[in-house]
Amino acid sequence: MHDVLKFRSSGYFFTLFLFVLFASILITPASAESVVSISPSEQSIATGSNVTVVVYIEPDTPISGAQFDLSFDSDLLSVVSISEGDVFTNGASTIFNAGTIDNSEGTIMNVFKIIL
Repeated sequence: MHDVLKFRSSGYFFTLFLFVLFASILITPASAESVVSISPSEQSIATGSNVTVVVYIEPDTPISGAQFDLSFDSDLLSVVSISEGDVFTNGASTIFNAGTIDNSEGTIMNVFKIIL
């Protein structure tokens, strides 16, 4: 009788293993690869000059918002302002947050725009 129990329990665990394996394959998240770029990627400027940097986001799936943080060399640059671009130009109502600039740390945090 012990042999029958071992056979049944090993069959149960094998079935459970297969179920978990198939479930993990079926619920694996889809891979999304959005393109994020900064333009221009290189630029020569004179000391004290202003420069405009455009952050470009090209999602591979429909989105309802975008958010980014940006790091920069605070010995070379000082950020003056962040302005809203033309993301979501389909006429929808949006909310834009220019984020928080920290020139001493060289960071821009929590810049976002969402569709209402």
